[in-house]
Amino acid sequence: MLSVLPESWRKPVAQLLRFGTVGVAATIVHMSVAFALHYLLNVSPLMSNFFAFLVAWCVSYAGQFSWTFKDSSAGHKQSAPKFFAVSVLSLILNQIIIWITAEYFRIPFYLAVIFVVTTVPLVTFFLSKYWVFREP
Repeated sequence: MLSVLPESWRKPVAQLLRFGTVGVAATIVHMSVAFALHYLLNVSPLMSNFFAFLVAWCVSYAGQFSWTFKDSSAGHKQSAPKFFAVSVLSLILNQIIIWITAEYFRIPFYLAVIFVVTTVPLVTFFLSKYWVFREP
């Protein structure tokens, strides 16, 4: 599939696809943990979501470190705190965009979510590529 792309585009596009795959896996883990904690163990929604975020962050970091950005020489000591900061920034950016679009401009919520899930991951990808996992 990537062979139709110019040679110079293949590695970045493959990296972006791996990034998205790991993101989808982390999202599935997040939802599974949150629902299990809340619906099976009767944990409050906020605590369920908090613990699910932490578990999903571990899945996401492990996948991005060992698969998406495997060619980076950045070590865990350098990349883990940065990746956590980017994850928190993504959550904040996500909330701000939802507030501005859905609450302030009264754009339908589903359109706001579509906008968020198509833009925030791109910001996260570029921060990960050029800051978190950048060669020291």
